[in-house]
Amino acid sequence: MDFVTQIFIILFVGSILGWVFKKFFYSSFIGYVAGGFVATLLFINLGADTSGLTQLGFLKSLGLTIFAFEIGLSIGIERLLKSFNKVLVIELVSYPLLWISAKVIAGIAGLGIAGEAMLFLMLIDSSSISIALARTIQSDELRALAVVESNYEDLAQFITFSMIFVAGVSKPAIGSIAVNILKIVGLLTLLAYILLVVMKRLRKFVLRMDAVSKYLLLLSIALLYSAVMQNLSLPPLLGSFIAGVVLSEYIGGEELTLMSGVRELGLLLYFSSLGSQLALPQFSTNTAQLLMGITIGVVATIVRIVAIMIGSVMGALDPRHILPYATVLSPVSESAIVLSDILVSQGALSTVFRAVTVVAVITSMLLSPAIYRKSLASSFLKIVLPQKIKDILSHISSMLLYSSNLLIEIGRDMVKFLVVLLTAIYVLHIAIVLSKYIYIPLFNTMLVIASMAVCYMAILIAFSRVIRKMYSRIFGEIASLKSVSLGEGVARFITIAITALSTTLLISTLYTILAEANLPTPLHRVLVIAVNITSIMLLIYVAIKKLRKI
Repeated sequence: MDFVTQIFIILFVGSILGWVFKKFFYSSFIGYVAGGFVATLLFINLGADTSGLTQLGFLKSLGLTIFAFEIGLSIGIERLLKSFNKVLVIELVSYPLLWISAKVIAGIAGLGIAGEAMLFLMLIDSSSISIALARTIQSDELRALAVVESNYEDLAQFITFSMIFVAGVSKPAIGSIAVNILKIVGLLTLLAYILLVVMKRLRKFVLRMDAVSKYLLLLSIALLYSAVMQNLSLPPLLGSFIAGVVLSEYIGGEELTLMSGVRELGLLLYFSSLGSQLALPQFSTNTAQLLMGITIGVVATIVRIVAIMIGSVMGALDPRHILPYATVLSPVSESAIVLSDILVSQGALSTVFRAVTVVAVITSMLLSPAIYRKSLASSFLKIVLPQKIKDILSHISSMLLYSSNLLIEIGRDMVKFLVVLLTAIYVLHIAIVLSKYIYIPLFNTMLVIASMAVCYMAILIAFSRVIRKMYSRIFGEIASLKSVSLGEGVARFITIAITALSTTLLISTLYTILAEANLPTPLHRVLVIAVNITSIMLLIYVAIKKLRKI
């Protein structure tokens, strides 16, 4: 039996089992993994040569690109921004519990720091079957919120994975996590903005294309962005994901139908190939490791239910629907398998952990629908708590929602500045490179000086705007503290604290990006001095102006 025949049989068995599992368990990917695994075991028992099945990198890469592209397409920026403040509260409240759970599970299982990071990536994202389960939620508002939260978790998981991928999972610097997140968010926003500008100019041309041609064009853009990400030392799948997010507004009904079919093809290619490799002797696992995967899957489902329930209380969701809402989002995502597979290929994780992840995700996806059906029986019950506790929780949730709105407002300004900063640095690098290839001494000098002047002015103007806005907010709140009630005073203190921390984070991120930009030492020194002077002078100016009004 030759290699091509084996591939056809694997895909055939995977597609049949995928249909069966989708019919009864909401997800086809389990069937794809099972199909690859079962077919390869059959080949081994028949004595066929399976050495070629270790070389399935191309099929997996193609399937992965399509898979990540479809995830991005399913998000859409406008839908993501709806009820974003509530989603942010639920997620930020639940993340500390998820991180502690990942540390505890990794410690008990002896998985180390790499396994701990992978478990956290697994815990922060819900499966695609959550969308199917969400359609049965009675409340229209919570049904829409579940979709938005699932999309947000996809984005958070990809950004967190990119940060771990770049920083190195073996020695994460906890103190610089926020800086790394801002750097990656700024870069992704810049790439998304470039694509958005290009697509706006091509909008009429794209909309006139037929469904198949349009989809192929958008998919080719996703492939191009994957290549760009790879050259920026980021995971290639992040490129197709970001392209999908930006291009989602160009997808209509016909393209959605085509997209669902191509998505299934991508899932079939990737997960059937993965299942096939898991059956090979060199990747085999023992009973203890399978039991570990099942245990992690059960614990992960329960932890997500508890964490999302706590976050939902703090997000002021209707108490009658908190338990069903949490169980809808409890299954861990199949993308955790993709991420663990990438980390295994990078040597950050052992091959055993990939199989453990597969078993854990499958266990969670089989368990969550059963828990959800049970939780529906309690959907008519209210949480019985003393009125005083309810009032305290209400005040806390109001403060958290207020803080989330403030974070969104500040974050928007910070990301805008980072886009300007990254653009200016890239332009300056291009000018320096060009000056080395153009052998006109005076022109070379003028090109570098002119580029430096324009880029530095753009950076300083953008920095001045955002830092002055932050300073003004801090001193404005300080100036009005005397004449407010206790509740308003707490809100103003939260504003001061969040803005001050954001200011520190922004300046730290700026210095980090400049240090990593590898600019010539004189250029770097001039810009750092200019930033320091601007920060100090604006601080003095705003402080004098605001405090005079007290």
